[in-house]
Amino acid sequence: MRNDIHYFNFIKRNAQNIQIGITNHAHLINASHDNTIYQLFDDCIIDEAHRLPDYALNQVTNELSYSDIKYQLGLIGKTENEKLLKAIDTLEQQRILEKLDIPPIDVFGLKTNINEIHDLNEQLFNTMYELIKQTDVHDDEIHKVHFVYHFDVSPILQDLHAIIHKLNMTLEFFNGMSHKTIKSVRKQILYINDRFKDIEHSLKNNHTSYLSIKNLNQKSTIRLNVKDYEVKDILTKQVLDKFNSLTFISGTLTFNHSFESFKQWFNKDAKFNTFEIDSTISNRKQTTVFIPNDVSSYNYKNINDYVTSIVNYVVEYTTNVESKCLILFTSYKMMHMVQELLNELPEFEDYVILTQQQNQNYKIVQQFNSFDKSILLGTGTFFEGFDFQSNGIKCVMIAKLPFMNQNNTKYWLMDTEFASTFKDYVLPDAVTRFRQGLGRLIRGEQDKGIIVSFDDRLVRSNYKQFFEQALENYKQNKGDIKQFSSLLKKIKKDEHNKP
Repeated sequence: MRNDIHYFNFIKRNAQNIQIGITNHAHLINASHDNTIYQLFDDCIIDEAHRLPDYALNQVTNELSYSDIKYQLGLIGKTENEKLLKAIDTLEQQRILEKLDIPPIDVFGLKTNINEIHDLNEQLFNTMYELIKQTDVHDDEIHKVHFVYHFDVSPILQDLHAIIHKLNMTLEFFNGMSHKTIKSVRKQILYINDRFKDIEHSLKNNHTSYLSIKNLNQKSTIRLNVKDYEVKDILTKQVLDKFNSLTFISGTLTFNHSFESFKQWFNKDAKFNTFEIDSTISNRKQTTVFIPNDVSSYNYKNINDYVTSIVNYVVEYTTNVESKCLILFTSYKMMHMVQELLNELPEFEDYVILTQQQNQNYKIVQQFNSFDKSILLGTGTFFEGFDFQSNGIKCVMIAKLPFMNQNNTKYWLMDTEFASTFKDYVLPDAVTRFRQGLGRLIRGEQDKGIIVSFDDRLVRSNYKQFFEQALENYKQNKGDIKQFSSLLKKIKKDEHNKP
């Protein structure tokens, strides 16, 4: 750590001599706000620019969490024998014994107020907890968190007003005092007060808000989030306006062969020059996208038949080709149902079945790429940024079109920024992720294989034309599982006869 600090200070001192800087999306958006480093650079090139809105979305909310406020109050203490209250009590004893030239401190009154603030904070989060128990709760399978979007903020505002009033009354204990110990306590109380006041201001102004709870039985896991900024403002003011020129690069910036969807992430007066370059990979036309017509439409109330159909197609693929397969899901529930069935079937005894796990992606990808007979089941993050390696025929199966769930926090937070959230945000996002899923198969000129997309919305929905454009560089086949089997045999034969 010591050497790292020396290196950082060395770079900071010599920053004016730096010609090229390299950072990531999150740091770019975070650090550009104070403009300390970025004033050294005139131009910026952003790769994988389609990811910028997600990072900006992380910056638009203000959070009030039980655990954080509890910690901040804990730094003050609850008795004269704890933390900052102990320092105040010690100072008052010194004032008496050493006749310090400072006003008397009402330690008992201060301690009483601080304890009342602790109680008011408990009341605030009890109110939130009751709201959660009384309201529809939505689950996030990936992060194992529960969300509430529709709730009455009035009781929360009442509790916030009571806490802020008590904090203001407590600050009056220190009027006319300037001792460093007093300053430390006052600074901590002001910090806590500002946290509550910011949330109160946002709720009073009807900012978009939601409650989250990690464990439905633990009040301590509650967080209140409010949206204080527009993503468009963040990206415009903290990225676009910071440089003389910006170059955005990504394979998925266009939607419907247009950059208009990406432009919507910035304020309307932003001007862009746009260029779309055709893919240099010439063998996409040698890749087939197979769309089953014998799989019933997805029904979230009963997905057993849908899951069984997916497994049947996996069996058909491994039986005919005996090669590896990547299966992409939008739901952990469906992914685990498929996993259980695969593990039970004798056809997969000599296959390694791998399933996405939190914080284990890199290790799982390495295992998947190292085995000739392996099946990898993954969700969101596996739609992009992952190199599927295979010496033989490759297969990517997409269980469902990757539409964002309407109860996703992103959907809720972005609902006010678009004229039509579905048309302008959800649909372009789904098409982009679908294209990224297709891209897992063809990573180079030597790659070959087949893509299977089970969701019949690809050919039956009102918005099918947008997904069809993602498929225009691929051969397309529609049919039942027997036709799928015949196609696999042909692909394998062609590969075997290849010189």
